[in-house]
Amino acid sequence: MTGSGLTVVVTFNGESRQQSRSFVILGSSRCFTSMPPSFMQKGEEEFTMFDMTVPVWFLKRFFSKRYELGVKVQQDVLGYVSRETVQRFEDVEAGRYSVDPEDPHDLVDFFIARKQVEDEKGGHPAYTLNSLKHVLADLWLAGQDTTSTTLVNGFNQLVNNPHVIRKVREEVLRVTDNGSRPLTLQDRAETHYLNATLAEIQRHSSILNVNFWRINHEPTTVRDIQWIQEH
Repeated sequence: MTGSGLTVVVTFNGESRQQSRSFVILGSSRCFTSMPPSFMQKGEEEFTMFDMTVPVWFLKRFFSKRYELGVKVQQDVLGYVSRETVQRFEDVEAGRYSVDPEDPHDLVDFFIARKQVEDEKGGHPAYTLNSLKHVLADLWLAGQDTTSTTLVNGFNQLVNNPHVIRKVREEVLRVTDNGSRPLTLQDRAETHYLNATLAEIQRHSSILNVNFWRINHEPTTVRDIQWIQEH
């Protein structure tokens, strides 16, 4: 998602100020850029593609030490990226920090505001500190190499297919009244060619294949059409 959004902003020179705020909301202060190199190097040495591709039950049974090590690395990452978040939660509870639901500073503010609303209704399992930790870790881990790889791949394809750039620009200009306003998510229903272009970039990128061992054993229904896995 982030890669696609950046592709649109950079390629079509949209309204940078509004888009930049959208990306700020995705961040959580400085925690995404302050990870020590030694921490990252240790994680890369201990956590390999093998750990990412084999089933969890296989790791637990035959490589229990590697499984425990992988869990520890994940917990270390969760703890690191959520340090400031935990502090902000504590400050909110102590009255040292207040959140304006109408003008959240970032994703953490937005999450806390929504959590406060849900707490008044009895609480929601998706809006807890632990849930937010995992969201931040996912954004931090999935928003680095995968995004840059997607962008490089996408720009390579666009450079080699200038007619695609021309058609996308024509569509974007038509939808936005000749560029008089920024492109928004509400325009997605009208930007068929742009949607297809982004989907094709994602399809060709193939940036991280880790689902080799996952098999769907149950029927899947998509728009009233049932897809049955044949064995």
